[in-house]
This record gives sequence, C-alpha cells and structure tokens, in this order.
Amino acid sequence: MRYRSTRGASQTWSLMEGFLLGLAPDGGLLVPEHFPRVDEQTLRTWSRYSFAQLCDAIFRLFGLDLDDRVWQRIVADTVVAFDHPEVTPVTQLDDRTAMLELFHGPTYAFKDVALQLMGQLYAHASAHMGARICILGATSGDTGAAAIAGVRGHDAMRICILHPHEKVSRVQRLQMTTVIEENILNLAVRGTFDDCQRIIKDVFRDAQMKQQYALRAVNSINIVRIIAQMVYYAYAFFRVPQPRFVVPTGNFGNALSAFWLRCIGVPIGDIVVATNENDVLATFFREGVYATRTFKTTPSPSMDIQVASNFERYVYHVLDGDGDAIARMMRTFAEDHSLVFDANVRARMAKDFCADAISNARTLHTIEDTYRTRGVLIDPHTACAVAAARAAPIDGHTVVVATAHPAKFGESIEHICPNQPIPERIAALDRLPVSMCVVEATTEAVVREIVPFFSR
Repeated sequence: MRYRSTRGASQTWSLMEGFLLGLAPDGGLLVPEHFPRVDEQTLRTWSRYSFAQLCDAIFRLFGLDLDDRVWQRIVADTVVAFDHPEVTPVTQLDDRTAMLELFHGPTYAFKDVALQLMGQLYAHASAHMGARICILGATSGDTGAAAIAGVRGHDAMRICILHPHEKVSRVQRLQMTTVIEENILNLAVRGTFDDCQRIIKDVFRDAQMKQQYALRAVNSINIVRIIAQMVYYAYAFFRVPQPRFVVPTGNFGNALSAFWLRCIGVPIGDIVVATNENDVLATFFREGVYATRTFKTTPSPSMDIQVASNFERYVYHVLDGDGDAIARMMRTFAEDHSLVFDANVRARMAKDFCADAISNARTLHTIEDTYRTRGVLIDPHTACAVAAARAAPIDGHTVVVATAHPAKFGESIEHICPNQPIPERIAALDRLPVSMCVVEATTEAVVREIVPFFSR
C-alpha cells in the first residue's frame, strides 16, 4: 500500500513514511492510492475481535510497515491508557439510539484514541532514528491536550501546541497548560483555530525548517489519525445492527474516518455530519457551497472551525483522484475563501453524507432534555449529534458519537447539573501551576517562539 498527495505529485510513500511526513511537500494531504477491500468472511472474523485486535487488523489492511513485535507492543501500550476495558464502549441512550463513548482516555476526549497511538509511534521512531522529533500542532481544544498526554516527559521529543487564546474551555486550557515538563510548549494565539491551523501549515511548507527540526504533525492532516479513528467505528458496527452514525465535527477528520470505513467495504448506514453555528461543512453538504463566514462563539468550541483540513481529502475522492483539479481548487479557495460545486458533484455528495447545523439554543436544550428524560449528561459536542439524530429519525439504529466527557465543558452545563461528578484528573487541574505564552496570530510570531524551544 502506497500513499500519495491529494494535489497530484507523483511521489508516493509507505504508511510509516507518510506518518512521519505529515503534510505532503506540495501542501496536499496523504491518501491511499487505492482503498483495500474486506469481504464477508473478513467481517465475520472481525465481529469476534476486541478493540486491540481490530486496530491491528485495520492497520495491516492499510499496509503497516513496522516490525510485528514493535507494533503489538504499541497497540498494547495504547489500549492500557484507557479507563474502560472496551476502550470505546457502546451504550444505549434510548430504544433506537446508542452512544459510542470515546471519552475514556487520559484527557476524556475522542482524540486520545489516535494520539495515544501516535505518541507511541513517535517514541519508537525517535529511538529508531536516534534523533529528536519535534511535534507541532494546532488545537481547537482537545487535540492539544491529547497530544501532550501522549508525549509528555519523553526526552527525545519536543511538542509545541497552538490554541486560540480564550476560545477553548477552561478544562481544555488547563489540560494543556498545567503540563510543565520541559519538552512541552503551549502557545495561546490571539485569533481563532483557523489562524492556528493556517500558521501550522505555513511552517510545514517551509522545507528548510521542516528538515532542520524534524517537524512532525499530530493534527488530522496526519494519515495515521484518520486510520486510527476507523477502528472505533468498526467496533461499533459489530455491536449495533446496521448502524448509521451521527458525528459532531469541525475539522471533518472524525466523519471522514467513518466514510473511509465504508470505502473499504464495511456496510455502515448514513453518516450524518453535525456542526454547530459555525456551519461551513453543513452548508457544503446541503448546498454545495464551501465558504468561510463570520466566526461565532458557541458552547462547543472544539467544533468552532471554518476551514476543515479533511475537506480536501473528501473532495479528492469526489473528483476521482484528480490531483491537479484539487491543487487549482485549493489555490482558488486560498484567494476567494469560497468554492461552489456543480449539481453532479452535489448529487454524489448526497449519497455519502447528510448534514445538520445545530444552534446554540438547540444544543443547550438537548443537553437539558437528555439529562431530564434519560438521566444521561452529555457534553455540548455530543449534544449537537444527539440533536441532529432526533431531527432525522429513521427506521433502524443510530449511533451518536460521544466525543468528550461533559466535565470538560462545565461552563455550558453547570446550570443543568450543578453537582455533576468530576473525574479526579480534571478536579486536580485547578491545583496545578500553569505555563503558556500568548502570541499574535502570525507565522513570524510563532516561529520566534518555536525556534529556540526546538533548538534547546
């Protein structure tokens, strides 16, 4: 299995080469040259697998090029980091709706699944190469905390995370900024997540800097993030009959992972993209228009994203792998901040995804109603998915993707459940010292901070 850039470059990479590369040299994202396929016999075998066994099987399907003993240790060390023996259990919300609980990891968010694995992979790569690895990432709240948790204390790795200043929840901020190890740098950017993401891409496009500091990526631009997230969709598929998935999404990587599972032949039902009031993706799937808008503050900050990285991977699929067309399209978007797709493309997209945009009021009402009627407290991101699921009832079973523990977003739900149980790891954050640096939303300002950090 080889991987190529969405923007048409002829060079290809193996999975581990792609993992270490992050962003392709031409600015594109890596995608498989073709999707592997599973047959009914394989699905019957997988149905008996644990989470760890599914992880092993799916990565091997995508051409894992790693020593078997090393890989088995990495998977085992990843799984043990989770509080629940199933890693991502499926629980029943009501007669027709189940929840895929992705919040049992060290930072109580779905990002832990992929980033615990990636932390282990980076540690192995650093030891294998005998060189330091410098990790650079942007976060809308959860990726940063999960990435830091995956590599904290590793002497051979440095990690710098950018987050939008005063635009993440209190717990998200503390989970990042109370990790004081010397290999951690937190930069609070005076801007939005999209500014953080833009700066990261600018730095990765600087070939000299990328090579000098062995820069690596943890955002969902990294191909391993997408494959790792396929595992929990497969796990849920074997526990809920013919499920459709409703996915709260901002950067689109989580929903794309479900789509890729379908692409390899797992017959999941509809995939519903649930956004908040920053509804760029919902508008794209409903109207065929992809355009940035005025940023809106919401109770679900991890979804407050205008430019979704994995949009490019999906459009590459829709355009049948036309890398030149993707390159032109992304140049147009960089200039005009808008793309319009024709009726044929919209018809094809309608077969892949449904979408709904959930207002702030509807989000908070869904949290309150779910707690009152079901006794289940959900976070604001999961609430967007629950609201979307209720708006589009179907015959069959729905799996709502529960992406974070409600205790991470106490500001939004304390009036609904003022005495909610708080995990000790979250309660302890208020007792820890904080370290972060506030910078302007420019590439130059960030580079001034990361160069001495990565150099020491």
